[in-house]
Amino acid sequence: MNTSPRGAARFRRFEEDALKSVKSGGKPELFHAPPFRPYIYLETSLSIPSSITTVCFTGIARWKHIQMSDDLLGLPEDALLETVGPLICKHFLRNEGRCPFFGEITGYTVRLFQYVAVRFNTIGQVLERVVGPWREERVGLSIRGKRVPEGLLMPISPSD
Repeated sequence: MNTSPRGAARFRRFEEDALKSVKSGGKPELFHAPPFRPYIYLETSLSIPSSITTVCFTGIARWKHIQMSDDLLGLPEDALLETVGPLICKHFLRNEGRCPFFGEITGYTVRLFQYVAVRFNTIGQVLERVVGPWREERVGLSIRGKRVPEGLLMPISPSD
């Protein structure tokens, strides 16, 4: 993710190009994301899980996402970020700085909007505000050439 003015300009051009494509007969569903609900994303030392199969079957969100309560989401942005800091620190300590299958927790990213996030360190201090496209990590599993849907065995539910 890029926080520079150039990155923000590139994102605006991406949006403009997407809109032009739709207006000229492109498929709008390619540009519409599912409804977005803010969450906290765990940054970890491993980008590839130690057990790809387990993570494929349970879903990556179960291990690397923390859902925020409706009460928290109802707060103004400044108050939300102020409240999230201590929660992040508590999560880090409770989990002894580790995320199953993904190693050490190195930081947290609060995804406020589809293209706006705030990065925190492991003690709950704000590092930076990030604006731009977000590339979500994905894992995949194929059996005999057929893709197995993520979260097949267990419903995708975030860690606490």
